[in-house]
Amino acid sequence: MQNNEHKEISRRTLRVFGALLLCGLLLLSRAAVAEMPLLAMDGQKIVTASAVRYRAQPALDAAIIGQVSLGAVLRATRRTQEKLLTGAVENYWYRVSVGDQQGWIAGQFLRDFKAEQKEKIWFSIIRERMDEPTLSFADRVALYRFADTLVSQTAGDPEVEGQMALDKMGGAFALGRLLALQKAFDKVNGDNAQREPYQAWVKEHETAKRVYYDEISGQWLVPAAAYWQLADQHKAGKGDDEISWYAANAQLGGECEGDIECELNREKITYGEYLRRHPYGRYAGKALTRMSASFAYIQQTLAREPGYFRTSSAAGEVIDALFETVASVNPKLTERAVAFKQIKAIRLAFRQP
Repeated sequence: MQNNEHKEISRRTLRVFGALLLCGLLLLSRAAVAEMPLLAMDGQKIVTASAVRYRAQPALDAAIIGQVSLGAVLRATRRTQEKLLTGAVENYWYRVSVGDQQGWIAGQFLRDFKAEQKEKIWFSIIRERMDEPTLSFADRVALYRFADTLVSQTAGDPEVEGQMALDKMGGAFALGRLLALQKAFDKVNGDNAQREPYQAWVKEHETAKRVYYDEISGQWLVPAAAYWQLADQHKAGKGDDEISWYAANAQLGGECEGDIECELNREKITYGEYLRRHPYGRYAGKALTRMSASFAYIQQTLAREPGYFRTSSAAGEVIDALFETVASVNPKLTERAVAFKQIKAIRLAFRQP
């Protein structure tokens, strides 16, 4: 009994000693930080990551005061003179104002912000975060919220709308919102959809009909129609080509299981629709290449099943539409000749008795 009591006392003593040692080390660290040379500054910084913590001192072991969200614009008043090692990265730390509080944030989570360049800065943050493969579900949701906020802000600002309509950023934030929404739903699956925080996310967007569940693939998908509607809204801007390309590549759900008529319809409403809108577009060559791969499969299938079209007369309108679309594409593209030859052969096969 006494041995057990001695052991318990020893364990408590060790825990207390460890806590005191840790506190001592932290105090030494804070004292060293307090003596660190700092540079005065007065500029704005924008937060480039989600749920970024600001601390009492420029150190990862300093007390956490609070956190700021992606896209928050903060006033920076101090900067460490030397770069400090933060994890595996060396960066300056910045003292920033967050409401009536002051705190320190590592430089890798901040970027210079100038109001006259805000649209380009916002766009670059969305693009960089979109392409970051290691983002968590929470990060993806934060990116969607950020893009959604920007859409709301710019929609009510005639000056911003006018500027965006003149350059290729037209519709960029709305497109970013759709892409961010899909990438967030890529993190949702059959195993986690019924538990939080995923369940609330699904309910929010399914109720608003922003997504639908495709049972065949087991995925939540943003409807391709949402991208095409966005392209329609920005027909006058240079961003229409870019938006249309994303629309052409949006996941459709379901599968054709080798059915020729289904494959033809898919080509018509995806790459065919892109080419119909942009026969001289930036991605016309890529669209033709991808159509050619599908046309090649259809030709191979028809070689095995020469009587297929006898039981699928409805395919004629789709084939004619694809024929006319490919014929209208920029004749200087080498991909056009290949695709045109293929769809011409498919059309002939359909018309043969």
